[in-house]
Amino acid sequence: MKLRQQAASLFVIVLAGFGVVALVVDRGKVTDSERQERLHDVFPAYRRGDIDAIELVQGATTIKLQRHPDPGDAGESHWQMTSPADERADPAAVDRFIGDLEFAGAIRKVDPAAMADIARGFEAPRVRGTLSMKTLVYHFALGGPAPMPEGAAYFRVDGEGTFVVSKDFVTSLENGPDMYRERTVVPYLSLDLRGLEVKTPDGGFTVTRADDVAFKLSDHGLRASRDGMDKVWGALAEARAETFLSDDAANAAIGASPIRVLMIPKDASKPNGELLLGGVCPGHADDVVLVRVSPTRKSACVPKGALDGLRLTASALVDRRLFIARPDEVEEIAFESVPVGSTLELARKGRGWHERKPADRELEGAEIDLANDLVTKLTRGDATSVDPATDAPFAARARVRVKRAGADTDEIVELGPTYDLARRAFDGARLHVPTALGRRLLPSETSLRGRSVFPDGLAAAKPSLLTTDCDGVRQSITRTGDAWTMREPRDFAADPLATADLVGLVKNAQAESWVADKDDGTFGFTESTCRVELDAIGEAGKKTLGILFGKEAEPGTFYARTTSDAAVFLAPHALREGPANWLIDRGPFRADPSSVVEVVLSRGAARTVLPGRRGGAKDAAGNEVASKILEALQVMRPDAVIHLGPPRADEGFASPTLDVRVKLASDAGPREIHFVFGDTARVNRERLVYARVDGVDATYGIARDRVVALVEAL
Repeated sequence: MKLRQQAASLFVIVLAGFGVVALVVDRGKVTDSERQERLHDVFPAYRRGDIDAIELVQGATTIKLQRHPDPGDAGESHWQMTSPADERADPAAVDRFIGDLEFAGAIRKVDPAAMADIARGFEAPRVRGTLSMKTLVYHFALGGPAPMPEGAAYFRVDGEGTFVVSKDFVTSLENGPDMYRERTVVPYLSLDLRGLEVKTPDGGFTVTRADDVAFKLSDHGLRASRDGMDKVWGALAEARAETFLSDDAANAAIGASPIRVLMIPKDASKPNGELLLGGVCPGHADDVVLVRVSPTRKSACVPKGALDGLRLTASALVDRRLFIARPDEVEEIAFESVPVGSTLELARKGRGWHERKPADRELEGAEIDLANDLVTKLTRGDATSVDPATDAPFAARARVRVKRAGADTDEIVELGPTYDLARRAFDGARLHVPTALGRRLLPSETSLRGRSVFPDGLAAAKPSLLTTDCDGVRQSITRTGDAWTMREPRDFAADPLATADLVGLVKNAQAESWVADKDDGTFGFTESTCRVELDAIGEAGKKTLGILFGKEAEPGTFYARTTSDAAVFLAPHALREGPANWLIDRGPFRADPSSVVEVVLSRGAARTVLPGRRGGAKDAAGNEVASKILEALQVMRPDAVIHLGPPRADEGFASPTLDVRVKLASDAGPREIHFVFGDTARVNRERLVYARVDGVDATYGIARDRVVALVEAL
């Protein structure tokens, strides 16, 4: 019994052994199922995961590609070119070629009887190749051209026959070794570097890493601009080989004064990388020569745009920003006065913010927008100039701490004794900043106040009196019912549209941001030349909404405060500009086409008369010129009131560009509109034509495109 069990066990072992042998042999053969699935392909079996070597012999050139395992146990590998050069192959190029081999289809199979006519093409084939898939190996050859289709050729796979293959596959087989060379010639990524030195004919720069994103300029210890360094990294990333050069050709073309780049890796066991760039690439005017000197030699042509970021000077790379963190990277921001008193501390929470100090609460609505705006202004604000660290005393009045996502340490910036001076703790740099930017470093809960300048409940209040005193424009306009009456200046009518616009601006005034709890005497309110007040009657009685404007803060914004609140805000240009505009009637130029009898245009001795719809014209549209004139008169509304009083000498009314008389008929009897155009001038960034109309002692400005039809009609 025991003997029988031993025999059975031996039989199982022998069978298992035969099974292993059969499996090995099977992997070296094409199975019936593989062949059935690839009836129309030149390779009857294709095991992409087993490919470990490819060889192409193109005349005197042999290309060898081999799969090499990467260090470690992850099972990763890469492709290495071992001939004609020994270097890592471009993975994308190899992957494309492997795909071309896999999907190489047979346009038709060649009848063995016809082989005698094409055999000569295989005596010296254009390409001979070997495709190794572990134990399954194919040998193939590319012969002469086939008569059709265009560009096709004969292709033979040993043991499988001869086929006609497509032009695209032929091209893929004939690609030279440069196709498979790694296009990355820069040896290290920015994250791998401890330092970088760039020398150019005009100077250059040297930086050393301080943390994951920050670098210091070695010349003066100032922080390098993150945006500037991004240009440097972008230039190195763009330096990918378009074509390759022989070392001799590269040496001859690179020129006598190339840019030299020294890359110092974090890993001290790795060699430095050295690059030389310069000179126009032979045969490629849009490329420059790049020679990688170390860690291994390689010569190539790269886009000349790679030079731009490397030509930056050390002074151009000095960081003018307060913080290196970008707005979306700020996780926490804390403001405190020095010595510690007032504090404001915010922490990002999802898409919003949580206030930790002085209150523990979630920000809501407009407060979130203002917090985001504050962080953006602080992280994107630029200094006007930067001085290196010095031992001179610095009397800080406020301090801001920023925690950047992923950073080990916080960034700290201090505000000096004046609003235009700050100090960066990172490098001790003293930054001369715009006053408006310096003010934002102060702790103030007012900075999170909603944008509405006046309480929302006043929206339904009825305006009764509007007064302005702004840059010499003094006006007082009262409202009775739906009508506005100009009380000052006298003898003028109020323009209902312009008045309503200013009333809306005041009632719905929006702050760009809030900058201070109260006036400290530096906002320019004492010397203010502009204020506006609006009396409005609501459920709680009459309220006066007054705004006092100070000096300009930033381009397009002005310091302002209400007459009932000490808090200071930034007012947009439109709010400051509104009270400085005269609100007198802009309607005297307009004429209803249905009431026009005739239009008389004159300039010096030239004169023309055009009929209107009430002047006997059968159809105004029937006279193209008259039609355009009537359309122009219908929308003839000035864009601005330039000034009150008589015309000025430089406005061109001594010799008018055009004199216009519009005769009108109505149930109340005939009347006439008479106005003249003067010169064209640029007013508030717009090209306006000066204009005056009878009955109003003022000069208006009308957009030039509105008067063209009238001027060109004469």
